[in-house]
Amino acid sequence: MKEKVLKIEISKIRIDPELQKLRTLDAHVVSRYRQAVRAEADFPPLILNADTNDVVSGHHRLHAYREEYSDATKVKVILRKFKTRADILRCVVEENSAHGLPMDTWTKKKISTEMINEGIQQEEIARLFAVSQRKVEQWGSRTVVTFAKDGTERLAPIKSGTDLEPGARVPLEVHTDHANKDMGVPGYKIAEQLIRSISAGWINLQEARNQEAFVVLRDLLVEKL
Repeated sequence: MKEKVLKIEISKIRIDPELQKLRTLDAHVVSRYRQAVRAEADFPPLILNADTNDVVSGHHRLHAYREEYSDATKVKVILRKFKTRADILRCVVEENSAHGLPMDTWTKKKISTEMINEGIQQEEIARLFAVSQRKVEQWGSRTVVTFAKDGTERLAPIKSGTDLEPGARVPLEVHTDHANKDMGVPGYKIAEQLIRSISAGWINLQEARNQEAFVVLRDLLVEKL
């Protein structure tokens, strides 16, 4: 049965921080979406958890809406019921395969590991990501066990060029610091992405926050180079 598309105010849409951590926002994609919004592009509706109004699919679109519109503006959404967190993760992957920014390998590792934590079998994970089961096994072989102050333990992926050993048991805050490092991403690739984004007009250099950030970057490069 086809799901009903509704319109609700942006102010009523929430973000689950734990879900957001699995998919880092790409600023230049948000900028591209903002330009598309101005051109009145017809985006697919956001998918929200009907119980909480948390975004399940459409984080980049929501940020573009928030930056372009007032909180009172109504946007298209689908309110969907999810029985488990595993079902939410399934939706994240299925929706991404249908539209949106393709996931990078690190994002796939984070989500697949979280799926394992939620009891989803490797065969299903491989099918959802359209990769071999061997690939999922490789992702799973580079994980550690994190433990929080309340004693909760979960698998978590580690990056290449890592300062953590696969299979180790580490405090959650140590893994969080590790995950926030840009290990394995050469500086020239980051620079090339910025060059492409600016050249293509995906970044609005007239926007105050962008100007401030690039002035800091320019001064830092002058100092360090």
